[in-house]
Amino acid sequence: MMMILTDCYNTAGGYIGSGAAELGQLAAEGYNGVLFVQLACRTVMGSIAPTFIAIMLALFSWTCLISYYYEAETAAMYLFQGKEKEKIRKTVIMILRIAVPVIIFIWGNIDNALAWSISDTALFGTTWINMLVVLLLSPKVFALYKDYEEQMKAGKDPYYNPDKLCWKGVDVEMWKDVNKKYIANDK
Repeated sequence: MMMILTDCYNTAGGYIGSGAAELGQLAAEGYNGVLFVQLACRTVMGSIAPTFIAIMLALFSWTCLISYYYEAETAAMYLFQGKEKEKIRKTVIMILRIAVPVIIFIWGNIDNALAWSISDTALFGTTWINMLVVLLLSPKVFALYKDYEEQMKAGKDPYYNPDKLCWKGVDVEMWKDVNKKYIANDK
């Protein structure tokens, strides 16, 4: 978006804008990525642009890494909740605290193509795991959808009643509390 707004981008006829010569030279030399954004912003912001973009990129990267670590630790806490799994949870979190900085260091020092290939492979794996879970949960989804359709045909405001449809892992008390006025009206 920054490149388009600064009018420095590639077209079928070549690079355009006030940084066209530099953009073309960088592309011919095989450069890509953030250098193009820095150059484009320099046409608007002046010589401070490369530093500004570098700082913004560092902040964006830092907040992403913090977010990913938080998600991983929260998932570990969810998967290993309860008194009986406390030791496993603490071990997993300690491993995360050691492994994440090591992985970040390695990721920052490997070849771009390898990093993207590993990332794509990891995404491929998680996508297939998620699709398997979606398929395994589909009977429950269809049962809930059928209940929803029945309520809509009956002219009701649809809600979830755990006394009618319930599975292991459903917080029955919470759903009864959330929908207590609807459940009371049905009795």
